[in-house]
Amino acid sequence: MNDETDRIQFSILGPLEARIGGRVVPLGGTKQRAVLAILLLHANEVVSTDRLLDGLWGESPPETASTALHGYVSQLRKRLEPTRDAGESGQLLATRSPGYVLQLEDEQLDLRRFERLLARARRELGERRPDQAGVTLAEALGLWRGSPLSDLAGQPFAAAEIRRLEELRLAAHEDRLDADLALGRHRELISELEALSREHPLRERLHGQLMLALYRSGRQADALQAYADTRRHLVEELGIEPGRDLQRLERAILLQDPSLDLVAPKDELALPGDPQPPRPAGARRAKPRSRRRWAAGLGAGALAAVVALLLTTVLGGDPAARANAVLGNSVALVDPESDRVVRRIAVGHHPTSVATGEGAVWVLNGDDQTISRIDETSDRVKTFAIGATPHELAVGAGAVWVGIDGGAAVARVDPESGVVDRRIRLSDAAFGGSGTSSGGSTIAVGERAVWLVNPDRTVSRIDPRTNRVVATIATAGANTIALGERSVWVANVDSSLTRIDAAKNEARATIRIPANSLTGVAVGAGSVWLTDPIDGVVWRVDPGGARPAMRTIPLEFGATGIAFGKGAVWVSNGVQGTLTRIDPQTNRVSGRISLANAAQSVTVGADGIWVSVGGSRAATAGGTSDALPQPPCGRVVYEGAGEPRFLIASDLPLQGGSRANALSMIEAIELVLRGRGFRAGRFSVGYQFCDDATAQAGGFEYEKCASNASAYVAHRRVLGLIGSYNSGCSLVQIPIANRASLAMISPSNSAIGLTHAAPSSPRGELGRLYPTGERHYARLLPADDVQAAAAALLARRLDCGRVSILREPFGGYALDVATSFARTARRVGLRIARTTQWDPGATSYVTLARAIRSARSGCVFLAGGIYSNGGRLLRDLRSSLGPELPIIASDGFSQGDDVLDAAGRAGDGLYVTVAGVPTDRLGPTGQRFLDRLRRTRPAGEAPNLYWGAFAAQSAELLLDAIARSGGTRLSVRKKLLAARVENGILGSFGFDRNGDAEPSSITILRVRAGGEGMSRGAPDFADGTVVDRVLTPPARLLRD
Repeated sequence: MNDETDRIQFSILGPLEARIGGRVVPLGGTKQRAVLAILLLHANEVVSTDRLLDGLWGESPPETASTALHGYVSQLRKRLEPTRDAGESGQLLATRSPGYVLQLEDEQLDLRRFERLLARARRELGERRPDQAGVTLAEALGLWRGSPLSDLAGQPFAAAEIRRLEELRLAAHEDRLDADLALGRHRELISELEALSREHPLRERLHGQLMLALYRSGRQADALQAYADTRRHLVEELGIEPGRDLQRLERAILLQDPSLDLVAPKDELALPGDPQPPRPAGARRAKPRSRRRWAAGLGAGALAAVVALLLTTVLGGDPAARANAVLGNSVALVDPESDRVVRRIAVGHHPTSVATGEGAVWVLNGDDQTISRIDETSDRVKTFAIGATPHELAVGAGAVWVGIDGGAAVARVDPESGVVDRRIRLSDAAFGGSGTSSGGSTIAVGERAVWLVNPDRTVSRIDPRTNRVVATIATAGANTIALGERSVWVANVDSSLTRIDAAKNEARATIRIPANSLTGVAVGAGSVWLTDPIDGVVWRVDPGGARPAMRTIPLEFGATGIAFGKGAVWVSNGVQGTLTRIDPQTNRVSGRISLANAAQSVTVGADGIWVSVGGSRAATAGGTSDALPQPPCGRVVYEGAGEPRFLIASDLPLQGGSRANALSMIEAIELVLRGRGFRAGRFSVGYQFCDDATAQAGGFEYEKCASNASAYVAHRRVLGLIGSYNSGCSLVQIPIANRASLAMISPSNSAIGLTHAAPSSPRGELGRLYPTGERHYARLLPADDVQAAAAALLARRLDCGRVSILREPFGGYALDVATSFARTARRVGLRIARTTQWDPGATSYVTLARAIRSARSGCVFLAGGIYSNGGRLLRDLRSSLGPELPIIASDGFSQGDDVLDAAGRAGDGLYVTVAGVPTDRLGPTGQRFLDRLRRTRPAGEAPNLYWGAFAAQSAELLLDAIARSGGTRLSVRKKLLAARVENGILGSFGFDRNGDAEPSSITILRVRAGGEGMSRGAPDFADGTVVDRVLTPPARLLRD
């Protein structure tokens, strides 16, 4: 089928259909068609057999389900690839572990064509070309043949997908209405908008479009009545007020704001005699303007005044600080001669990666999932989407290279049009992503090669002339990458540095660096420069000679982005909001520029140093708004009378692998608030959930954590914070909140060093975290040293006698857990037979296993995770030590199903420690709450009861503290840390002087196929395990 006309075409924007050369292909019965539909919805992705079975039969598959699925796939191959020889593996529908993949070009599926056209239309709207956007949207909407997948609506997988597709279609209709409004078709749209508003009464964008169409048609009173009807419906049905945009539109209509006038579709001169739009009776004519505006907005003078006021509020009266201050969601140009900010350009929400080349500055907008192109001479900004979620970008070799699909692919984007010319597949997997910084880059571009870090931590080389992967190079675990003159340098996750010979495509040397964490990497002045944000230093490595020379330049916690150029090393710090210059001749800091917001990423261009600046610190200074900024926060949740007196916020990752947990925690917090009538004693309290994650990071991002914390501190109505979810994010947020005495209660942090000294903590870490000397932070989840102590108690009860300790080599978690285990083991009378590390890159651990056997170990303790080649490790340990010797692991092995997948029978029976107690062992208060939580469906899924319980108890504690306080942050902080809970959701406990809950219990699980983990009958991170026992280590074993 080389002929383009004979290529198979699929349609799902209507009943499922396949055609070859215009001929309809019979697809078989309902279940067989459903298999094809699921694969089409995830085209070019491996869909596991389990996922297909769930989509076909839900929770009750028949015993013959796997056999039936195999038959459906076989029949589909015959129908979709009629020229394929019998027995030949499928090219279109391929078997790929752990399931199947349908391999298509974008043009073969109507959904992909629709998404591409929609992205183009939105770019055209952004470029002020509504006429062309209307044509494109008409073409896109013309692909629809009715309700999507209407012939499969009753299948288990279909409901959620149909809703998603219908939402996409409606959004495209709204875009088309925007284009028509911009072209002056308001009168023709009124009847259509009235019908759509009735059909979708909660769709505020449609109501706003109707109000604008009525106003421009001279019907001001009707426009205001439309708002009143919308508000009444929202209040009566949901108990909420209209959103801010609709409220602002109503005020603008009341004031007859000239910005609502019909505006020209292009930024063109207004010629004498141009027809003027009708105006409501009595309205004043605006002063003549030489140019029309395409969209409503503040005039330049008013905007400048607002900016000046905000910066004065944030920075006080310091003229030097004000001169370099940059509002969030901007890109700044720094003059390297004067160290002054000379240009500021607004871009999208939360800009991250920044690069220069092809006549422009390019920035990735993390929250918007768009890319902005800034013309270097005119500063004109063009923002566009590429039909996929971008997570990284770099420029060179005639293109913009954008990492997509979680790093599993890269898009080659034409720098002139913004059109994706080619998508190049790198991997079947995506980055796991639990947290990172935007400071380091995973793409580096030279004249003849594009280098990319893959999700499996290898490095791919792409030839930009052919768009093909020409080499894949193994490293010690690639994290970020940079180009030198003849070499490629890779910073690895184990804090080592690898040199790749670009001529031979080989990893030539790996240099071990005694750093806590390496993020950014740059090359210049004969050296490799790396940032360590945790220790707050820059490492300089001179790789020449038999022994590379190393030294550190001290900066501040949070130093992440790094670039070399204009005779200096430039370091961005998203936590401190600074750009630092290092002189490579003296290895000293020669300049420090305060930008007043999160300095995300840095690059060197022809005109100077470009920095992407995130955050919303200035926008919320002084708490002048009624709510925290949206995004990254959601609307205020409040169902009481009037406006809430105070707010509480949660800081959770709403993107990436932890999203489902975060949604369950939000649901739990809202249930607590509703149960209390949104009151804490005499105070009314509202709630906002805020996102600390980006698609780029696949989880929390350090810089976003910092900007969020600054917003909470600046907003005076915020009395307390539930969060953050990740310990790494709390490392950033705790000191910011501490200076403002803002109470924090985390439901999920376990890193030891957040509350007391840990083996991996940098010197003086607690002083950095608590600069006032007072504690304001508490946590409910037991710290990692409590887990380690429980593991040692278990070893004692299993009569191990002598224990060998193995840990993975990188990160503070494994070091802290292993050290804490060894300390407690000695205290309970165990002997340490051997302590060593395992290499996650090893192909065999037989020698290591034999050494452990020779040491006469009675038990083995593993500090690390299953994803660090833990499956291979367990297989070799069991092979050498036998099936009976107990192996105990930290909670990095708690994903029992994954342990069994990786280790097979060698994983069965593994002991694993997990913080807290199983949900079915909570007391009566906890069970009553879980009964309520079970009835919720966050994002259409069953809630996570384990995390929901921790979040609910956090909300109860914070509301109780507010109720007992005087309504000030200081009094809330004191009441929180003095709290004592009796028979609460998580039982009875208090906090010690460090803010750790005591007593703290640990569950011992055993890996077993089919086990339900910590929550029976509910989704759980520990599925594939069963409960063995619960241990509560006494406090005397935990502290020195």
